[in-house]
Amino acid sequence: MAATPEKTSGSFWQSTLGFIFKIFLFSTAISVAIKLGGPYIHVPATDGVVLGLVLAPSLFLAILVTFSRRSPNGRARASQDRS
Repeated sequence: MAATPEKTSGSFWQSTLGFIFKIFLFSTAISVAIKLGGPYIHVPATDGVVLGLVLAPSLFLAILVTFSRRSPNGRARASQDRS
């Protein structure tokens, strides 16, 4: 029995709103942790520390994408995206 468009659409919006809500909560938790815990962490103000903090998110995502493309599921997903 095929799903009706209303059920598919509702499920999509529920999952999308749930994902957005989780990202919002995670972002808020990180913000509060930085606001309250930041003054207690003494990080030296050197060029190396700044460079590491700026490049860390990009390197993390590059590693994540590399490993996801090497996995069997990632390779199948990448080939489906191209077609």
